[in-house]
Amino acid sequence: MVLKKLAPGSVVTAAASGSDLLLLAAAQQMSIDTHVVLPSPPADFRASSVADQGATWAHRFDHVMLAATSVTVDDTRHAKDPYVAGNASILARAAALANESDEVVTALVVRPEPNGSSPSVTDDFALRATKLGYALISVDPSTTQE
Repeated sequence: MVLKKLAPGSVVTAAASGSDLLLLAAAQQMSIDTHVVLPSPPADFRASSVADQGATWAHRFDHVMLAATSVTVDDTRHAKDPYVAGNASILARAAALANESDEVVTALVVRPEPNGSSPSVTDDFALRATKLGYALISVDPSTTQE
């Protein structure tokens, strides 16, 4: 697992259904500090980015939020693209934590091979992280290992 190899002191992410929540849960099981950064208040974020994917994800969200080391709401709902604006908030929080602890920031993204003509929010996050000089680990879920 990536977390075991990296052995981070903390994880910073949003808490959307999918890889965000899986990462948070794994980090919490390993007693790694988890810092959640949301682009809207938790109840609004839960409704728009978690509960719409089903009750299992909503339950996971509730669980990881209760166990989070910190929760930061940087309300970007009025930005042109709130989730893209939220990427900057996540990276800023990671940088602040790294400055406090002398840790190296490594960005981890789970995404299919980027499509240059139609970049995703995750592609934006990866680009911002590399522009800041952070190492980037990109996991393509569409590839299988035999």
